[in-house]
Amino acid sequence: MSVLQVALAPSTVVVAVDPGNVMNRVWVSNGAGLVEEPVSLPVARSRIAALEKMLAAHGGELVIAIEATGSLHRAWAGELERLHPGAIRLFAPSETRSARTQLGSGRFKTDDRDCAALTYLARQGVGRGQGEESAVEELRAAVRHRRGLVAERKTARLAPSASPARCAKSRHRLSSLCAPTPVTAAAGHRYSGPAGRLGTPFSQR
Repeated sequence: MSVLQVALAPSTVVVAVDPGNVMNRVWVSNGAGLVEEPVSLPVARSRIAALEKMLAAHGGELVIAIEATGSLHRAWAGELERLHPGAIRLFAPSETRSARTQLGSGRFKTDDRDCAALTYLARQGVGRGQGEESAVEELRAAVRHRRGLVAERKTARLAPSASPARCAKSRHRLSSLCAPTPVTAAAGHRYSGPAGRLGTPFSQR
């Protein structure tokens, strides 16, 4: 994370976006507090137009704080970076949780509490830019690839020693399935073997 260590001016407008699966929670504020009512907007990129209408009434410097949650934030982050180059600040969920704790609500996670935490972080001048996201993703991809290689190597090393045991277990199960089942001559059972007449119950001999 790039630590700018320069607190924002009170006039700076901060947009806090807590991404969700269906809706994104949005706060718009400055140093004096909220300048718009908190809203939930659909995650579709086209719905950013509604946010732009909200921001049109507030000039000055703009900082957009977004929680980087997997792939949920990417559509909005990419489009907002295009509309407002250099304004994006990304924060990991762990950073948001830490900020909630500092604000006294670490145990209680809600969209509005996350937006408050994102606003708090952004006003301190911290966060990483959208341009750094690609480098972070490349590092994550490299880590995932290495984990896959380690898992494949472990499987390859264990496979030869595990195969005989699996084969023995399979043979045992197969033998159990193929073993003949003893037949008992219960009372009234009809026997068709050579020692008795066809259809004559044992109980009648």
